[in-house]
Amino acid sequence: MGNQAPLTWSKIATTSNPYYVDTGITVSSGGQGPNYANYKVLARDYEDNESGFSDELQIQFMSPNGSESIKLAEMNAGLLPGKLQLYENYPNPFNPTTTISFYLPTDQNVSLTVYSLTGEKMVTLLNGFAEKGVHRVNWNGANRSGSSVSSGVYIYQLTAGDKKLVKKMLLAK
Repeated sequence: MGNQAPLTWSKIATTSNPYYVDTGITVSSGGQGPNYANYKVLARDYEDNESGFSDELQIQFMSPNGSESIKLAEMNAGLLPGKLQLYENYPNPFNPTTTISFYLPTDQNVSLTVYSLTGEKMVTLLNGFAEKGVHRVNWNGANRSGSSVSSGVYIYQLTAGDKKLVKKMLLAK
Protein backbone atom coordinates (compact mmCIF):
# COMPACT_ATOMS: atom_id res chain seq x y z
CA MET A 1 0.00 0.00 0.00
CA GLY A 2 2.99 2.27 -0.25
CA ASN A 3 3.11 5.58 1.60
CA GLN A 4 -0.51 5.73 2.67
CA ALA A 5 -1.45 6.94 6.12
CA PRO A 6 -2.14 4.27 8.76
CA LEU A 7 -5.67 2.93 8.65
CA THR A 8 -8.15 3.43 11.41
CA TRP A 9 -11.22 1.26 11.95
CA SER A 10 -14.29 3.07 13.13
CA LYS A 11 -16.81 0.25 13.36
CA ILE A 12 -17.19 -3.48 13.22
CA ALA A 13 -20.18 -4.90 11.39
CA THR A 14 -21.76 -8.24 12.19
CA THR A 15 -23.85 -10.15 9.70
CA SER A 16 -25.07 -13.72 9.41
CA ASN A 17 -25.61 -13.36 5.67
CA PRO A 18 -23.10 -13.91 2.88
CA TYR A 19 -23.37 -10.21 1.96
CA TYR A 20 -23.14 -6.85 3.69
CA VAL A 21 -24.30 -3.42 2.55
CA ASP A 22 -22.57 -0.63 4.46
CA THR A 23 -25.18 2.11 4.56
CA GLY A 24 -23.16 4.17 7.03
CA ILE A 25 -20.55 5.46 4.59
CA THR A 26 -21.12 8.83 2.95
CA VAL A 27 -18.98 9.91 0.00
CA SER A 28 -17.99 13.56 -0.10
CA SER A 29 -14.89 14.16 -2.17
CA GLY A 30 -15.29 17.96 -2.10
CA GLY A 31 -12.83 18.18 -4.97
CA GLN A 32 -10.17 16.33 -2.93
CA GLY A 33 -10.05 13.36 -5.32
CA PRO A 34 -11.01 9.75 -4.69
CA ASN A 35 -12.23 8.35 -1.38
CA TYR A 36 -11.46 4.89 -0.06
CA ALA A 37 -13.16 2.37 2.17
CA ASN A 38 -11.08 -0.44 3.65
CA TYR A 39 -12.52 -3.73 4.82
CA LYS A 40 -11.23 -6.92 6.42
CA VAL A 41 -13.48 -9.83 7.30
CA LEU A 42 -13.29 -12.77 9.65
CA ALA A 43 -15.47 -15.81 10.21
CA ARG A 44 -16.93 -16.77 13.59
CA ASP A 45 -18.73 -20.05 14.31
CA TYR A 46 -21.49 -20.71 16.85
CA GLU A 47 -18.94 -21.50 19.56
CA ASP A 48 -17.25 -18.10 19.02
CA ASN A 49 -14.15 -19.61 17.38
CA GLU A 50 -12.72 -17.01 15.01
CA SER A 51 -10.64 -17.21 11.88
CA GLY A 52 -7.92 -14.67 11.23
CA PHE A 53 -8.74 -11.53 9.28
CA SER A 54 -8.77 -11.72 5.50
CA ASP A 55 -6.44 -9.66 3.36
CA GLU A 56 -7.52 -6.05 3.22
CA LEU A 57 -9.85 -5.00 0.45
CA GLN A 58 -9.71 -1.34 -0.55
CA ILE A 59 -12.66 0.13 -2.45
CA GLN A 60 -12.12 3.40 -4.31
CA PHE A 61 -15.08 5.61 -5.19
CA MET A 62 -15.82 9.20 -6.10
CA SER A 63 -18.96 11.27 -5.73
CA PRO A 64 -20.56 12.15 -9.07
CA ASN A 65 -20.26 15.85 -8.20
CA GLY A 66 -17.22 17.08 -6.26
CA SER A 67 -19.38 18.87 -3.69
CA GLU A 68 -22.25 16.39 -3.45
CA SER A 69 -22.45 13.68 -0.80
CA ILE A 70 -24.07 10.34 -1.57
CA LYS A 71 -24.43 7.09 0.28
CA LEU A 72 -22.15 4.28 -0.90
CA ALA A 73 -25.18 1.96 -0.88
CA GLU A 74 -26.89 4.29 -3.39
CA MET A 75 -23.80 4.20 -5.63
CA ASN A 76 -23.94 0.42 -5.65
CA ALA A 77 -27.71 0.16 -6.14
CA GLY A 78 -27.10 -1.32 -9.57
CA LEU A 79 -25.36 -4.28 -7.93
CA LEU A 80 -28.53 -5.37 -6.15
CA PRO A 81 -30.72 -7.96 -7.86
CA GLY A 82 -33.37 -6.54 -10.19
CA LYS A 83 -36.09 -8.99 -9.23
CA LEU A 84 -37.79 -10.41 -6.16
CA GLN A 85 -35.44 -12.74 -4.28
CA LEU A 86 -35.97 -15.15 -1.38
CA TYR A 87 -32.72 -16.34 0.17
CA GLU A 88 -31.91 -19.52 2.08
CA ASN A 89 -32.56 -19.16 5.78
CA TYR A 90 -29.52 -19.02 8.05
CA PRO A 91 -28.59 -21.13 9.86
CA ASN A 92 -30.16 -24.19 8.26
CA PRO A 93 -30.69 -26.56 10.00
CA PHE A 94 -31.47 -24.36 12.99
CA ASN A 95 -32.30 -24.54 16.68
CA PRO A 96 -33.94 -22.53 18.14
CA THR A 97 -33.98 -19.51 15.78
CA THR A 98 -33.26 -18.76 12.12
CA THR A 99 -33.15 -15.68 9.90
CA ILE A 100 -35.01 -15.45 6.61
CA SER A 101 -33.83 -12.79 4.15
CA PHE A 102 -35.42 -11.48 0.98
CA TYR A 103 -34.96 -8.68 -1.54
CA LEU A 104 -37.77 -6.46 -2.86
CA PRO A 105 -37.11 -4.62 -6.14
CA THR A 106 -39.89 -2.09 -5.35
CA ASP A 107 -41.89 -0.85 -2.36
CA GLN A 108 -44.86 -3.20 -1.98
CA ASN A 109 -47.09 -5.25 0.29
CA VAL A 110 -45.56 -8.57 1.27
CA SER A 111 -46.39 -11.62 3.30
CA LEU A 112 -43.91 -14.11 4.77
CA THR A 113 -45.52 -17.28 6.11
CA VAL A 114 -44.20 -20.56 7.54
CA TYR A 115 -46.04 -23.83 6.78
CA SER A 116 -45.63 -27.45 7.84
CA LEU A 117 -45.03 -30.06 5.14
CA THR A 118 -48.73 -30.96 5.36
CA GLY A 119 -49.65 -27.38 4.43
CA GLU A 120 -50.74 -26.26 7.89
CA LYS A 121 -49.99 -22.57 8.49
CA MET A 122 -47.62 -22.31 11.45
CA VAL A 123 -47.15 -18.53 11.63
CA THR A 124 -47.19 -15.39 9.53
CA LEU A 125 -43.94 -13.56 10.21
CA LEU A 126 -44.64 -10.49 8.10
CA ASN A 127 -47.80 -9.15 6.51
CA GLY A 128 -47.83 -5.56 5.29
CA PHE A 129 -45.97 -2.86 3.43
CA ALA A 130 -42.19 -3.08 3.01
CA GLU A 131 -39.76 -0.77 1.23
CA LYS A 132 -37.45 -1.73 -1.61
CA GLY A 133 -34.27 -3.44 -0.46
CA VAL A 134 -32.98 -6.36 1.58
CA HIS A 135 -35.05 -7.43 4.59
CA ARG A 136 -34.34 -9.93 7.38
CA VAL A 137 -36.96 -11.61 9.56
CA ASN A 138 -36.21 -13.91 12.50
CA TRP A 139 -38.29 -16.97 13.34
CA ASN A 140 -38.04 -18.48 16.80
CA GLY A 141 -39.63 -21.83 15.90
CA ALA A 142 -42.98 -20.95 17.47
CA ASN A 143 -46.45 -21.23 15.94
CA ARG A 144 -49.24 -18.61 15.94
CA SER A 145 -50.11 -19.31 19.57
CA GLY A 146 -46.49 -19.01 20.69
CA SER A 147 -45.88 -22.72 21.29
CA SER A 148 -42.68 -24.29 20.00
CA VAL A 149 -43.17 -26.43 16.90
CA SER A 150 -41.66 -29.91 16.64
CA SER A 151 -38.48 -30.83 14.80
CA GLY A 152 -38.89 -31.26 11.08
CA VAL A 153 -38.94 -29.66 7.67
CA TYR A 154 -40.90 -26.44 7.23
CA ILE A 155 -41.73 -24.36 4.18
CA TYR A 156 -41.49 -20.58 4.12
CA GLN A 157 -43.32 -18.61 1.47
CA LEU A 158 -42.79 -15.01 0.41
CA THR A 159 -45.71 -13.41 -1.40
CA ALA A 160 -45.22 -10.03 -3.08
CA GLY A 161 -47.86 -8.86 -5.53
CA ASP A 162 -48.76 -11.80 -7.77
CA LYS A 163 -45.44 -13.59 -7.15
CA LYS A 164 -44.80 -16.36 -4.64
CA LEU A 165 -41.38 -17.76 -3.76
CA VAL A 166 -40.91 -20.84 -1.56
CA LYS A 167 -37.96 -22.42 0.27
CA LYS A 168 -37.49 -25.26 2.79
CA MET A 169 -35.81 -25.19 6.19
CA LEU A 170 -35.05 -27.78 8.87
CA LEU A 171 -35.68 -27.32 12.58
CA ALA A 172 -33.48 -29.81 14.45
CA LYS A 173 -33.97 -30.03 18.22
